[in-house]
Amino acid sequence: MIRGLVEDHARVAANPGELLTEINRSLSVILKQAGTTMFATCFYLVADLRQAELRFANAGHPAALRLQRHEPIPEKLQADGQGGPAMGIFPGVKYSTSIRSLVEGDLIVLF
Repeated sequence: MIRGLVEDHARVAANPGELLTEINRSLSVILKQAGTTMFATCFYLVADLRQAELRFANAGHPAALRLQRHEPIPEKLQADGQGGPAMGIFPGVKYSTSIRSLVEGDLIVLF
């Protein structure tokens, strides 16, 4: 179901917050019509090599980690402010896109 929703909203895939907002809205409608309580968590990240930036949004999922070449401790990629809740529960949630610089040699750990 999620894969289909991602494909349906691919036009906004470069903007993680907007993509998660659209998927959440659609998923909430589907689950309400099905009469079931279910949710999905997601951390969505776009690595833009041309702009040398990471754009990401979080819907109730553990944060990704960024390992930088000259830093001994990994950085949690957390939303600016507060991350959003899992998708499928609150149809009106607007997820925000956070941006971080991307440096050659950075490693990103998603799980």
